[in-house]
Amino acid sequence: MMKLISSNPDLVPADAPRPDGVGVMKIVNLTPHPVTICNGNGLSITIDRCDSPPRLEEETEVVGTVCAEGVDVPVIRKRFGKPQGLPEFRPGHVYVVSALLAQALGPTPEDAGYLVVIPAALIRDENGRILGARALAVV
Repeated sequence: MMKLISSNPDLVPADAPRPDGVGVMKIVNLTPHPVTICNGNGLSITIDRCDSPPRLEEETEVVGTVCAEGVDVPVIRKRFGKPQGLPEFRPGHVYVVSALLAQALGPTPEDAGYLVVIPAALIRDENGRILGARALAVV
């Protein structure tokens, strides 16, 4: 099992020890939205949004039209391609990305020294708006 707080020297930057000797990984948000993570003990962190988030190449094709209340609306097929604008992934870092980008990247190699994750166990308000996440998930 991989840990965000890890004693694995391949995943831990040497300059980030905790008092108990466990290293701490740096979380980098590669989404266009701030990400808040709550640990269940009343503590949370918010990671600023990325100004230039990575994207997937897109191809679109018109496949039809629907008429809604007198307005013709095109229906398109979207195909997603390769990731664009990715930073160099560095050991000791956790990269939060969109689910679509995580699926395109595939699993993080076990020996990579970094993790690519998505927000998980989402916390929503009464209107369904996402307030934060209780966990991070590998895809």
